[in-house]
Amino acid sequence: MTKRAVYMHPAALCFDLKRCLSPVPVASGEVVDARTLNGHRYPTLRDALEGELSALAAEKIGNMRFKGAVDGAEDLDEEYAGDAGDYFYCTDDGKYYAWKGDAWAVCGDAARIANGSVTPRKTTFITGGGFPNLMEGISIAADKQLNNIGNMDDSAGYDTTLNGIPVSAGLTYCFSVDGQSELIAKIVFKTADNITATDWDEVNGTYISNSVNVNGSIVAPASAKYMFISFYRATHTLADLVVQQADEPQPVADDLTLSRFVAVPQCVRSNLFGKTMMTLGDSLSEGGYWQSHVQKWTGLSAVKDLSAGGTKINVFANNVTSQNIADVDIVFVMGLFNSTGSAPGSPGDEPSNAENASVCAGYKYIVEKLYSLKPSVRIVLASPHRPRADDVAEKAKAVGMVAAYYGIPFIDLYNTAGFNALTYDTFLRDAVHSSESGYEREAELIAGGLVRFFG
Repeated sequence: MTKRAVYMHPAALCFDLKRCLSPVPVASGEVVDARTLNGHRYPTLRDALEGELSALAAEKIGNMRFKGAVDGAEDLDEEYAGDAGDYFYCTDDGKYYAWKGDAWAVCGDAARIANGSVTPRKTTFITGGGFPNLMEGISIAADKQLNNIGNMDDSAGYDTTLNGIPVSAGLTYCFSVDGQSELIAKIVFKTADNITATDWDEVNGTYISNSVNVNGSIVAPASAKYMFISFYRATHTLADLVVQQADEPQPVADDLTLSRFVAVPQCVRSNLFGKTMMTLGDSLSEGGYWQSHVQKWTGLSAVKDLSAGGTKINVFANNVTSQNIADVDIVFVMGLFNSTGSAPGSPGDEPSNAENASVCAGYKYIVEKLYSLKPSVRIVLASPHRPRADDVAEKAKAVGMVAAYYGIPFIDLYNTAGFNALTYDTFLRDAVHSSESGYEREAELIAGGLVRFFG
């Protein structure tokens, strides 16, 4: 696998079928067999998977649910009492069997894919996974217990979640400590995250239901959006509890397990994982094109793009406020092509947002404004790529001098991204702006630089 094929994400395992299956598969005997399911021979593997899953979807009740593994197909109960859509993995033949309501049907075959047909390029659909602990980031109130109107009362020996755990109606949530199912004293479901509200309408108006002495797992009721938990402190505390969207406790780790036979043991989480980045600049960044690649490759949770085409350095930070920077961890600033009246300047220039202030003065103004709004924010400066008209080398160098002046990271795309006479036709769509290949090339350098600086 390539280093960008896998990264951990707290929410879901994303699967892009179009990217992982070739549109014209090699017609070996194994592949022909693999695309024959339930008596139907499909033209491609993609058609086989989509066709059988679509047929099953028309007959099932609710969502498809993976229920576990069995040794052989003979272990599947012909009088199965579960729901249509439940499916099992058979370790003997490598097939997935789904219950249609009255019979079992093969809904996938992991054993008959031709050798060599799965390549690193075709595994880029693996972009996350696992069963994250939904308690991460949840605040806890000691000696409080949930009541029956959607608020909480004083109660010695109990811990209660101050924040609601986001849930989806109809899905199962399990509770465990050290991998063992745990008894929960009380659970309240609400439509809003307002456990500390005092107004009756705010408290009671969002209440759905409560359950006491929940043993191991619970299904979120209709309309539920948030789940609150009260936990009795005995041998464990609420801080020890693991809450997962699963039928039973699952491992919580950075290892991404693809099956019980395949694992990625060295999947190391970047320090950028879950962070929010804001981008400032001009049309080189407007639209979030290179940002989308960087977010995907580094695990950033969100990118706030405040870049605007046609703008000069002096207005890059105009729309940054204490409110919209409050949840931002990193601010990335790049751009100078529109500041044609600005000289490169020197690090000794006074910070200025005058229209034709020097590049150094303008960037110093941006840095100091950002720090004034949020002193803890991390700032990264970057020089833009080299355009066809090679006339900004000194200005690009000036951005690096400002970064050195403040001791903050600098990514020198101008000199390291490889935009030159040999690559302009590939990396640029006009004299200045990147093509899709150019955006991806910039993103490679930016993602690598961010990981180098932040780990």
